[in-house]
Amino acid sequence: MGMKKAINAQKLNEFINAKSVIEISILTDEIEECRSFLENQFITNCPLIDGVKEVFKNHPFLNEFIKKDIIINRIKISKGAQTYLHFCDELFPELREIGEKFAKRIIDLPKGIEKAEAWLYPLAFMADATERIEALIYFTSRGKQLLENDVIKKRWLSKICHDICDNEYKINFSKEIINKAKTETLGIEEFNRAVYNYIYVPNFFKVPNYISDLANNPLILGCNNTIFFRCIDWFEISGFDIFIDSLVKDYQRVIDQEQEPYILAWYLFVLCRSNVATKKIPEFVFETCINRLSRDNRFISTVSTLVFAWNITQPKNIKESIYDSAVELIVQSQLFNGAWPTENGSEKGDIIATCFAMHALSLAKPKNWENITHRASDWLISQQQKEGFWRVNNELLIWINVLCLDSIHLGQGDFKITTKFNYTSERKII
Repeated sequence: MGMKKAINAQKLNEFINAKSVIEISILTDEIEECRSFLENQFITNCPLIDGVKEVFKNHPFLNEFIKKDIIINRIKISKGAQTYLHFCDELFPELREIGEKFAKRIIDLPKGIEKAEAWLYPLAFMADATERIEALIYFTSRGKQLLENDVIKKRWLSKICHDICDNEYKINFSKEIINKAKTETLGIEEFNRAVYNYIYVPNFFKVPNYISDLANNPLILGCNNTIFFRCIDWFEISGFDIFIDSLVKDYQRVIDQEQEPYILAWYLFVLCRSNVATKKIPEFVFETCINRLSRDNRFISTVSTLVFAWNITQPKNIKESIYDSAVELIVQSQLFNGAWPTENGSEKGDIIATCFAMHALSLAKPKNWENITHRASDWLISQQQKEGFWRVNNELLIWINVLCLDSIHLGQGDFKITTKFNYTSERKII
């Protein structure tokens, strides 16, 4: 005998069709929350019927197309679940079905900005002291305030408190500070007083722990602590000057080292995406970096960073012919499909190289730059995954997806992106 259906397919379809893509994206996350909650109920031997009731109470939209009583009766008849898989597949399979239909709504969207924003939107609400805040920066740059600044500040303070408890700062804090950190009642002013005599405090922003080969992967250079600089650009949050000053010291020290031009380009590019960084770091540091990059034109990212950083920082002591040659090289290196390769001479398009080149040309504005970047924008969209995101070297990084979206906007002539271009370029069109 077949299992009695608890879901009304027609009402579910009507519900999905009545919602925006963004709303469906958020609800997709809610379905995953339901599944995680019920899994925890099962693992901790909590009553499953109570868990199901809690799910319908906290996610009332489910009542529009699922009959809760049928689910509860299944659990009663089966006298619980033997395994969590048994529970998901036999006692409450509707959650999986709904999740798949929600996901299909997004997958069926044509590739483009709307699809990417649908994937990114729920992440913005989870913004904290990790690269997830890049999602929030993106929507803020598009004129959407999804979280109040006080919420962000509270999450940052929570991370600082955890770092104190884990002795991340290597500072002998007083018992009062430690106790407040444990209860997360420590204010930023109290923290600042406690570290007043220290000239350096490690930043509380962390790279994601799921990136492979952290020590040597240049992808971490973009989702590194530079994100903190960008947060200060966009959010009116005060009291974190000690972290800004310490981070400036970090990057000056790194740049002072003899980095390979390819690696140096990554550091310089991400720093130039922040007004705070370009204001705080001395001009001669940027000039030194640009001069170093001019010695190596093998990689498109290196040449593009030179042009991008030049327009942002306006160096005074480097020959303009270096800049002109770099712009010309970027233009000539574009592939037939609109992309740029990692290295000059390669015929394989690369997402990062293409984004870097688009940022550079959008500021340099050489002849026909609009058509050049528009073709690149079309190629970037073609590389989007069916779920709405982009992968680079098999890594799924939020900051890379924001970079792709910024680049696509630039390719469409829209300069409302996550980098605030507060500069006055006197460059000639070449």
